[in-house]
Amino acid sequence: MSHRPERPAPGISWKGVLAGALLATLVGLLNGGLLFSALAVAGGGWLAGRIAGAAGLFQGAVVAVIFVLLQGAIASLGTAASADLLTDTAATVGRDALLLVAGAAGGWLATRS
Repeated sequence: MSHRPERPAPGISWKGVLAGALLATLVGLLNGGLLFSALAVAGGGWLAGRIAGAAGLFQGAVVAVIFVLLQGAIASLGTAASADLLTDTAATVGRDALLLVAGAAGGWLATRS
């Protein structure tokens, strides 16, 4: 039985993550489309990864999480109600998963170039 030393979690570069989240949110507010939002989050993840210089995948994922939280908070201000809660929930989970992958990929690409 081999014991691998446990690696500590990477630190969050708040300067990079906040800059990336701000970029993604501002660009995402221009157009609420899914593809546009995914590209905005990927760009924000790339910016966060580039500023951090390390652990880009993690930095980009944190950007995506902040983006999803901000978009959820903004959407909750509206009064639209869904007639089909199950379909709406599945669509939201799928959209958020796509945004998480896009942000992580953007951050990963930033530290690979």
